[in-house]
Amino acid sequence: MSVEVIFIKTSTYLPSGFQNLIMKKISLIFLLSFFLFASNTNAQVFTPTVNITTSLNNFCSGSSVIIKATPTMGDTVLSYNFIVNGISKQNSIVDSFISTAFNNNDSVICILYSGKYNASPDSAISNKLYFQVRKKSSKSINRIICPGDSTLFHGNYYHVAGSYSVSLSNYLNCDSIVTLHLQLAIKPTVTLFPRIDSVCSGSMKILTAGGALSYTWNPASVGGINDTVMPSHTTTYIVTGTDLYGCTDTAQSLIITTNNKPKAAFTYTDSANIYTFNNTSTYATSYLWIFGDGGISTDKNPVNAYPIIGNFTAQLIATGLCGNDTFSVSFATGISDLTNPIMMQVYPNPCKQSLMVSHQPSVNSVEVIDVVGRIVNCKSQTANSLQTIVDVSGLSNGIYFVKIIDNKGNSAITKFIKE
Repeated sequence: MSVEVIFIKTSTYLPSGFQNLIMKKISLIFLLSFFLFASNTNAQVFTPTVNITTSLNNFCSGSSVIIKATPTMGDTVLSYNFIVNGISKQNSIVDSFISTAFNNNDSVICILYSGKYNASPDSAISNKLYFQVRKKSSKSINRIICPGDSTLFHGNYYHVAGSYSVSLSNYLNCDSIVTLHLQLAIKPTVTLFPRIDSVCSGSMKILTAGGALSYTWNPASVGGINDTVMPSHTTTYIVTGTDLYGCTDTAQSLIITTNNKPKAAFTYTDSANIYTFNNTSTYATSYLWIFGDGGISTDKNPVNAYPIIGNFTAQLIATGLCGNDTFSVSFATGISDLTNPIMMQVYPNPCKQSLMVSHQPSVNSVEVIDVVGRIVNCKSQTANSLQTIVDVSGLSNGIYFVKIIDNKGNSAITKFIKE
């Protein structure tokens, strides 16, 4: 737009009518110039705009993404302000924003500040972009297995402790790292006690396991740390324990032999008041005989001479691993011919060298018998018709019997001790 300016010398003389004409012309020219200026100004008002585009919309986390701002054609831009989720991230004259830190559903806009002198308004807001971001992940799996076992991890079996990694991709080819940390558990040591090897028939025993979390018994029971058993025959017991990780161990098997309670019993035979006892006891390991005449014995099958007439009770106490039992028999001893009994007395008792046997009436024979019923060879001599001297010096120390027989076959027997 141009303005015409007219300079008039005041010293120049002009007719008054001409001067008025000139002033009207100047006013018209000024008014016309103002309207032209105003009209020209309204026609050139500039409205800025800006549009942003992206190189990626769906991508893996950590990818480099470029946001490009495109302003209105012919605009003179002072700066661009890129805003992510309402927070300014880059405010500069650069028309591109590059970032690797986008997350899923993040939004981006750009504010453009225009440099046009006739821009109204002087800034513009772009369209909004949203992003779909597939995150990369790193996952750890901790697994504990028992020694000798293996575990399946993405198609492969592993049995050695260590760390094993695989790389996986999703539908956007975003890699994820999965790592298996494998440990080997310590195998439990299962114990079984008490380590008994026998029980008495009908007796209960409590077996206790240790070293694990749960237990299985064989023969089967209700389970648990204890097992109450009452075997009727020899039985093998086994317990298997399982720990927190499912590892198992089997304790050393326990064989329990069942012992029966002893049963005492015996029979006997007698010959001239010498009783031979036949032990028929079962499940016994030791014996105590009480003959009833003051004598005792621990032999299995003893012999006892009852020297006088009377009623006696012979008692056997049989002892075994599972207690004891008693059996007794009563009987009467005496001489068959009570009208002519033989009276006998021995001394000294105990003796060392010689034993004097007094008898009435006279006898035909004198015998020395050991505890098992054998006749031992001893020298004897008749002191007179009513006494006999027996040499016992050659006998071993112990209990012996003297038996005398008269001419009618009657006999008598008594006991003595050799020292």
